[in-house]
Amino acid sequence: MKTNPVTWITAHCRARMRERGIPDHQLDVVTMFGSRHYVPGALACFLRRKDMPPWLPADQARRLDDIVVIIKDGCAITVYRDPKFLWKNKRRSHWGHPNRDNLLDL
Repeated sequence: MKTNPVTWITAHCRARMRERGIPDHQLDVVTMFGSRHYVPGALACFLRRKDMPPWLPADQARRLDDIVVIIKDGCAITVYRDPKFLWKNKRRSHWGHPNRDNLLDL
């Protein structure tokens, strides 16, 4: 199990969570068990089907399937639903990565 990269949730993120019907425990599951993807200037956490914890009931897993959490410096900046996030960002995975200069040399 990974460590939770979120130490603080901004007021903007809390407002978006309320608007989109995403409770705190869903945000925690996504950030703890989800995949991490570097986007320009931040880290995005999202939960793929293969990342789902085995103890999670199927109806709850469906609700977590498309949640994306954007994190910068340990703060959850925003949260939204995007079922095609991975598909849209597959080719840009090195942007914003701390070692992006080394990744480009490969």
